[in-house]
Amino acid sequence: DLLNDDLGNWCLPPLEPEYLSSDGLPFIATPGQPGACLERDWPSSGEVLISEIMVQALGIPEWFELVSQTERDVDLGGCEMRRVRLDEPGGNEDSSTLQTHQLGSLGEPPELPAGSVRVFSKSNCLDGTEPLETGTCLWGEDVQYTYSTLSFTNGEAERVSLYCPVVGSGTMVLIDAIEYDAIRTGNRSGHSLEFDVSRAEAGALNDDPYEWCEASFFDCVPELVNAEG
Repeated sequence: DLLNDDLGNWCLPPLEPEYLSSDGLPFIATPGQPGACLERDWPSSGEVLISEIMVQALGIPEWFELVSQTERDVDLGGCEMRRVRLDEPGGNEDSSTLQTHQLGSLGEPPELPAGSVRVFSKSNCLDGTEPLETGTCLWGEDVQYTYSTLSFTNGEAERVSLYCPVVGSGTMVLIDAIEYDAIRTGNRSGHSLEFDVSRAEAGALNDDPYEWCEASFFDCVPELVNAEG
């Protein structure tokens, strides 16, 4: 009788039953029945890790990647990504810089099958562009999940965290957090920051910016040939 005073203790109804409104649109509810919460398979701490991030750079796309560390499928809908700047690596958070994005707020709730990887991009194409008039991306594939309210910088120390709800509690629990400082760790523009999640104690190690590395790529060097062949 006291818990329902708190908005955090309210929930979405189960997916069944479904009703139709007078104009034919469906709605999900439980009229005439006691309230019941939709069962969601949210991850617990350490079951999902942040494994790669592309920070802001001129003309470079921006995105982050989540990887499953569990043998069950998990639901990321309603989970929250948070980005906040630090006064120094491992230091205090500047609460005035906090940015958040609720996963699933721009479309279908993200799902993460067991052992899989999902990319979340700030643009609809992985190359940082929007789809062309033809409906296709200039390079790469359409991104399944996007976000709009986070900005990762290449010039300041930051902490990025994933929080998910706890079933039946109305609270959020920390699933994973990382720190990075592209200047101190030597990240170059156009290279993402990566972490090897196959390492032992990966969930603890990826908190340390010095455990991350920059993505490498092959430099293409043209072979010069004289006019005589």
